[in-house]
Amino acid sequence: MGCGRTPKTHDFYFARISLIEIGLTGAGSSLADSILEGLEGLEGLDDSYNLTLIDGLHVAGETRRLNQRTLPIVLDTQIDLSSFKFILDLNRTYTGDAKVFRPNLALEALSRRVFSELPADSVKFIHGSVREPAIIRQGGVEGLAAQVAQLFNGRDPSPSPFGGTIAFNARTISVSELEDLILKVPVFRSANVALERLQGDMFYTVVASLWLQAESNVLEQILALATDELSDSMSIAPETGRNEFDSCIRVFTKALRNQWVYVLITADLERTIWAQDAVNLIRSWIEV
Repeated sequence: MGCGRTPKTHDFYFARISLIEIGLTGAGSSLADSILEGLEGLEGLDDSYNLTLIDGLHVAGETRRLNQRTLPIVLDTQIDLSSFKFILDLNRTYTGDAKVFRPNLALEALSRRVFSELPADSVKFIHGSVREPAIIRQGGVEGLAAQVAQLFNGRDPSPSPFGGTIAFNARTISVSELEDLILKVPVFRSANVALERLQGDMFYTVVASLWLQAESNVLEQILALATDELSDSMSIAPETGRNEFDSCIRVFTKALRNQWVYVLITADLERTIWAQDAVNLIRSWIEV
């Protein structure tokens, strides 16, 4: 579920790799910074891979650091991605045939981590809500910070990029895509799904509040997923403001009646979920 030390790519054997062309779109984002942080430790690979940072005019020409190297951000209209073997498509703009990483919807990504060991088709009903952080929107962190400042200064907050005010507030988001994706998670394949998806006013923390009805032999497995005790005084958002890169997803569970169980899940969506998924996917691909 993302707990413990994040595997570093220098833990693995790379001698057979000749040249890996990796492109990273959306390189000016904080998610890109978190991925680069996770890629630190690629010692001895300077002749084995080539990472190209790509983004729009607003950040093209800026540089980032990785393994004591300076990497420029290349303008997206001036780069041909046809030769790339792997694309970290944070901008969701790539349409070619290379292996691609794109950030999954928050609840799908959480579910694939938290419920991966449960038997397929063992949950009969999933009901609840997921409150997604500002980071899901391009420019969302900056937009939320601006809305907070504008409200404190007695001004009407700019609706961009959320389509309205989310500072000290929440807005509903279309749930149809999420419900379709949840049914592809093995444990939920046969489940009845009723979910609510909200754009919340957290910067990075995603919170999923779920009620699950499962087969009796699976209930104990779900309850055993808990990493923390559910209590009135618990903290949801990381008290430090951001989770460490390899921090755990937090899971709280409570047994209910008639084969129902309540599950509360929280995580830093950018670092603990998306960045780790990107780094682990690159690592797995290189190993093969």
